[in-house]
Amino acid sequence: MVVLGLLIGLQLNDWAQARQDRQLVANYYQQLVLDLEMDIGMGEAASDYADNLDRQAAIVGRVLVGDTVSDVGDGDLLRAIVTAGYSFRPFTNRQTYDELINTGSLGLIHDVEVKRAIGFYYIRRKNARQWDALVQHEQKAYRDAIRGVLTPEQMRWVRMNLGADRTPLPKVERNELLANVQRREAIGAALSPMAGVQARLRDQGSGMQEEARALIDILRAGL
Repeated sequence: MVVLGLLIGLQLNDWAQARQDRQLVANYYQQLVLDLEMDIGMGEAASDYADNLDRQAAIVGRVLVGDTVSDVGDGDLLRAIVTAGYSFRPFTNRQTYDELINTGSLGLIHDVEVKRAIGFYYIRRKNARQWDALVQHEQKAYRDAIRGVLTPEQMRWVRMNLGADRTPLPKVERNELLANVQRREAIGAALSPMAGVQARLRDQGSGMQEEARALIDILRAGL
């Protein structure tokens, strides 16, 4: 009877532990879904940002071919010259995944396909960042190309008024500004690679959204 009681007690403990593990895994699934939903938003922002920066680059491109861009205000022109060399690199929210690894809780996920899908997602997201150095190189080339085109006051104004006009616009000698841009052959040479940067980051953002949604479906099916 004593042995039987011990065996029953051990079995009950095993059942209780298994139940706790299943609940813990379900909690992790829910946390991963929240992280992935943030990744979807990040991917959408990256795609939208790339589209906007392409529009800024188009304004600079018009200036380079002699267009006076009379339909573009002075403030928007200053912003375009600076931000045509910007980029937004989407980052992945790895908080829950890193916790799974660091605590050894990844081993609680017994569904091999789910575990593989989770791992592949974060590996692909990490691999997508391999182009960061190239993006930084292209951005630096553009920054170097426009150095001195704007006055220090104009540069400060752009940095303080990226989204909208919040401070008074400094003096802009428009014809002089347009001539300065057109004289800089390096601007055209640096602007073209930035189009490739935006295309790459747009694809990266779209890929993040697609892959995150697919993984969410897998996780929700396992809840």
